[in-house]
Amino acid sequence: MPTSISKNNIRTADNNSQSRANIKAAILLISSTFLVSLSAHALEPTTNQSTTINQTSINTSAINLAIMADNPTVISETQRVTRAKINALTSTINNAKTDQAIYSEDAIHHPVWAKNGMVATQEALASDIGLKILKDGGNAVDAGVAVGFALAVTLPRAGNIGGGGFMMIYDAKQGKTVALDYREKAPSAATRDMYLDEDGNAVSDLSRYHGLAVGVPGTVAGLLKALEEHGTMSRGQVMAPALHWLKMVLKLPQACPSR
Repeated sequence: MPTSISKNNIRTADNNSQSRANIKAAILLISSTFLVSLSAHALEPTTNQSTTINQTSINTSAINLAIMADNPTVISETQRVTRAKINALTSTINNAKTDQAIYSEDAIHHPVWAKNGMVATQEALASDIGLKILKDGGNAVDAGVAVGFALAVTLPRAGNIGGGGFMMIYDAKQGKTVALDYREKAPSAATRDMYLDEDGNAVSDLSRYHGLAVGVPGTVAGLLKALEEHGTMSRGQVMAPALHWLKMVLKLPQACPSR
């Protein structure tokens, strides 16, 4: 004899099936979230150090800039974020005294730190020359002028003694900034219409590729003016390194035999 099932029983069975489906979906969602969390945690760099940051080595001792330069704080990217959060909650009054140079082994490019100054150029020898000028007691202008002349020998395309330029100098003692403009100038025989044709139309090639486009260089005059007014060394002192390397270059054997 067939068993009769009431509508209420059918609804109860449907509700139970739906509840079980919801529970399964919730379990799958929780499991997926847990797996994603594990994956993200696995990507973090692992170290043998404790997750607690040593505040003494990072930001709490009164360390001056010279000591910071010799002893940079080595931390990971994870510690960098944590340290930033901690610093945001602390007073910023003594940041200049307590903040240390950060060196991260996880970074692609590593920073360079120094105690009292830094020289950066496109060529290593020129940078060394500027650094030596600073070590010998010269100021930033002395070093800059020495580097300008040195680059004319070690990397001519950057040492443009046949061209011109600009220089901005900040005088900390007087608290003022000076800008020098020693760009090229037109020759004294230049005229207003020298780049025009007979009909008065501009000929662009004359001002770009012709001999008439050549200007009077200003680099040497500009560097010497900066040295005279803002430097502390003599012309001979700042030009000596460039002359030394020029003599070394002239002693090198020629790439091609003389004809």
